[in-house]
Amino acid sequence: MAKIETIEITIQEKPELNGKIYKPVNGSKFPAILFSHGLASCQEEFSETPKIIAQKGYVCMTFDYSGHGKSKGPIGYITENGHLFDIKRAIEFLKTQSFVKKEKLHLLGHSLGTTAILRYLGETNDNDIVSIILAAPIKRLSLNISFHEHFLYWLISNIGKPIHDFSGFHIYIPYSVKPKDIYIDTDAIQKANKNKILLDYISVNNYEYLIKKLDNVEYAKKVNTPVMVIVGEKDKLILNSQSKDVYDSLSSTVKKWKVFNNSGHSLLGDQEKEKVIETILEWLEKQ
Repeated sequence: MAKIETIEITIQEKPELNGKIYKPVNGSKFPAILFSHGLASCQEEFSETPKIIAQKGYVCMTFDYSGHGKSKGPIGYITENGHLFDIKRAIEFLKTQSFVKKEKLHLLGHSLGTTAILRYLGETNDNDIVSIILAAPIKRLSLNISFHEHFLYWLISNIGKPIHDFSGFHIYIPYSVKPKDIYIDTDAIQKANKNKILLDYISVNNYEYLIKKLDNVEYAKKVNTPVMVIVGEKDKLILNSQSKDVYDSLSSTVKKWKVFNNSGHSLLGDQEKEKVIETILEWLEKQ
């Protein structure tokens, strides 16, 4: 394994984003991978994966979306414009690094993090992005909540929106997903609980974007970049069939579908993480 350097970064334009770059020590320029985390999560969800891949000769960059992890902004608040703005800034930041081959970039997204990637590529057609990896891509968030939850979310958001528009104040609701819902490995669950990788609350003002507008099937239709979709057969949050609908909708002529039989929703830190990383590296080396 090659030695790597870990660099703490701040993307200054408001709201400030916190991140890390894992850089191989030996060499001048390297291909790079940007990691895009899921809903109410943070860059720590990727566990040791960025470090391990960096040791294989790739610059790996992780970051927290605004309102998540150590980044600035209202806690757990995701807007349509903000989600896209954050990933654009992260990609632009990565491209400016002198040790990065900016024409050799890969994007890796997990769950809701795949949405930002698909939207970015659909709107920019960035030719510097040579491939993407979508881990447990969501289809529509509205499919993953009950009618009862949906109704309550809608009701409270209708109360919260005028309050937010007038005062900037957010009404928060509990985030029901816990580490036990995204991992099947007990050690991973304990580690995630200890590190508090998931938020306890999210803003009701997410409703407009996350529930009403978000549709990864429609975003996927605009993407032609080579793509690999990976899912865990034991995923409790997003059915494999929903992720497969996203895969089938991709316009990419080069694409791969891979199921890991003993993984849950968060594949990169779960029971088969070694196999997942091996599969990712095999994909990267072919691009």
